[in-house]
Amino acid sequence: MVLAAAAAGVGLFMVLPATAGTLDEVKARGKLICGTQGTSPRYSFEDPLSRKLVGYEVDLCAGLAKSIGVDVEYKVVSSRNRIPELQQGRVDLLAALITYSEERNEILAFSNAYFVEPFVIAVRNDSGITDFSGLTSARIGGVKGSLLEPVIASKFPDATQISFDAPDQEYLAFEQGKVVAMAGRKGNLRELQLKIGEDQMTLLPEPLFSAAVGFAFRKDSDDLVAAANAYLAEAGASGDGAKLYETYFGDLGTEPGFTLGDPIK
Repeated sequence: MVLAAAAAGVGLFMVLPATAGTLDEVKARGKLICGTQGTSPRYSFEDPLSRKLVGYEVDLCAGLAKSIGVDVEYKVVSSRNRIPELQQGRVDLLAALITYSEERNEILAFSNAYFVEPFVIAVRNDSGITDFSGLTSARIGGVKGSLLEPVIASKFPDATQISFDAPDQEYLAFEQGKVVAMAGRKGNLRELQLKIGEDQMTLLPEPLFSAAVGFAFRKDSDDLVAAANAYLAEAGASGDGAKLYETYFGDLGTEPGFTLGDPIK
């Protein structure tokens, strides 16, 4: 890309990342640019009245920015483009339901955890499916770019996996019967179950796996990672993390099972 810019007579500065790579640069700019999804209920979504982003991850970004002493700016990213947006320097970090994995850890730097949850399969009750064996040839919904796509493909190779651009599209397809099953975070699927009724939808008891979520940074952001870990540790120890969980997930009747700032691995 540098060669292409030089050949076009464009200054080298034009191809450098738009955001900062260090804590000092964030402080000098006066704001932390946070990539968040904006379409994930409870985590990051648009309030229908204020039209502002709200949610668990939105509040965490604001808390981190405050702890650093800067303002926060949000940039909406999708599951598919969130990692490129970070790597290309358009955001300083991701708070976008990005689950830790060893593969992702090769290209990203993760903070400690701010969420830990099992991933499960939900099925329509009229499908007759009661366990994983019934998913062999099922139509299973998913979200493009999700960590679950390769998991479903590996665990149920003969199933038909249909991926959607956003979770709400996946949920609508499930409600309309276009897919009979879908994989997702237990909390998200529990919320949908409460919405459409337990007589319509069941969460299979066997989890696919459990995984942790944290802030994700570029690999050259050690001081930003350290600042995030310090913020999460303080929020976890003070009880602010537990209050934040209760604010967004308390009505689901689920226990957090983690303390803000737990090791992510």
